[in-house]
Amino acid sequence: MQAYFGGRAECHIRKINVPIMKLDFLSQYPTVNTLLDNWEILIADSITYTKCTAKVHRFLHSIAPRTWLDKCFEQETWPQLRFFALVRPNKDIFPVRAPYNPNDRDRLNIGVNYFTPAILRIKAP
Repeated sequence: MQAYFGGRAECHIRKINVPIMKLDFLSQYPTVNTLLDNWEILIADSITYTKCTAKVHRFLHSIAPRTWLDKCFEQETWPQLRFFALVRPNKDIFPVRAPYNPNDRDRLNIGVNYFTPAILRIKAP
């Protein structure tokens, strides 16, 4: 759950009246976990990680680049995206839970940052 983060606010259009829609994400975490079929992971006594790199590659390469976004909105796709992946960022944007205040290294916050392998080497306090 360290990689999962909920809640984000952005402003792309300022000082211009535009139509809006109110959204209520009541019970967002339980809803997301139900839709991703995460129950067996959430109640597990332990978790082992089976190497599934080839299977994930086949799945990801089976989707045409032009249809990726459409696939993300299809509910039957969601459980196929339920895997843990070790990634090596190369100036990529990631949501990161980290100690951003050098005076309070025990308190973690979430930021959306550009990441490279050099940034991952965090010095101990």
